[in-house]
Amino acid sequence: CVDDASTDRSGKILEQYAARDGRVKFFSSDGNAGPGRARNLGLEKATGEYVMFCDPDDWFEPDAVETAYRRIAENGNDFAYFNTYIYMEDSGRQNADAHRLAPFAEVFGKPALRLHELTPPFIRTSESWYKIYRKKFLDENGIRFAGLRLCEDIPFFMKAVVSADTVSVEKRPLYYHLMRSNSLISDYSNWRDSLTAFKQGYEIIGGSEHAETFYRSFLPYCINSLIFWYNRFTAMNNKLRKDFYREMREFFRFIDERHDVGSLKNTKLDEFKRIVRRSWLRQRTGELFSRLFGGGQDDRMTEEELETIIDKVEDSGTLDEESIDPTCLTGENGLLQWLWEFFFGKDEEETPQYSGWRTENGKTYYYDQNTHQPVTGIQSIDIGQTEAARSLGMTS
Repeated sequence: CVDDASTDRSGKILEQYAARDGRVKFFSSDGNAGPGRARNLGLEKATGEYVMFCDPDDWFEPDAVETAYRRIAENGNDFAYFNTYIYMEDSGRQNADAHRLAPFAEVFGKPALRLHELTPPFIRTSESWYKIYRKKFLDENGIRFAGLRLCEDIPFFMKAVVSADTVSVEKRPLYYHLMRSNSLISDYSNWRDSLTAFKQGYEIIGGSEHAETFYRSFLPYCINSLIFWYNRFTAMNNKLRKDFYREMREFFRFIDERHDVGSLKNTKLDEFKRIVRRSWLRQRTGELFSRLFGGGQDDRMTEEELETIIDKVEDSGTLDEESIDPTCLTGENGLLQWLWEFFFGKDEEETPQYSGWRTENGKTYYYDQNTHQPVTGIQSIDIGQTEAARSLGMTS
């Protein structure tokens, strides 16, 4: 057991177990350096023939080690999967995981699977706790965890995938994984680790003999996961949006130039293409006008219409990646006047004369210059010109 500078009584409890049972070995790391380095210390100290990992607050079935050992030892595999239970702390409910091992449904029980022969995509996640590894296999191939606080197991598992001769799968759940709201993945400060880990995983696969086959399993996992992390972290802290989006988009464009992403299965393809196509400015502009003029399901603007609006913003010359001139929204021939003409036409006989946009009580309305009343047929916008600029993310 490795105590990664815990702040509770964990270290004392482990010392007591080690004193009572010689099979329990206790080690302390120098400061809290994250799960990857702690596990690497455990691997260095391990003397057994096989290795299993357990996350904090998780637990195994009483016969999990025996069952997993029998599976890998009898089949002579480099590593073996086993199923898990997902335990929800808030509700107390537990269910057998139907996600992680779903790609192996047709090969359960087969003693020697070669991963490069499986139909992709077979990579759903990369956690280390639902597998048993042959220790010599890890040592001979230099398989160790990345020194990251988040997603440290991605490079580890990708190196195991490309290095393994055979694997097998135990269908029975042997592990309980606790899900809680305040887990490590709720800490958004390590958001860049997710990008770093997937880039390292990409490079590891690129150096393998069966790179193209493995990419067809890795890329859907990579793309879907990064979109998930982006949505999760930016929901927790909006200030991350710009930097995360830009770095994710740069990586996605790199992938798009080198792979036929459209042919991949189980990929969030529409979101991927949108991120590749849209710079940060185009993305934020699109989000703003989708909210303002999206309408109901039947009259929601099309992607082509939205792209036309975004083109107008970029062509206006009043917007760049860092700043916005709010007069481009409300001034003569400004963006909001152009939007009116875009949606409602420019027929002078049918379209009322206007005196422009006015803000009252926090809402912005389009006014007829004769009646001085809001023009019917266009939604009021719950956002003023300064707030519109702020929503675009271009002002502080």
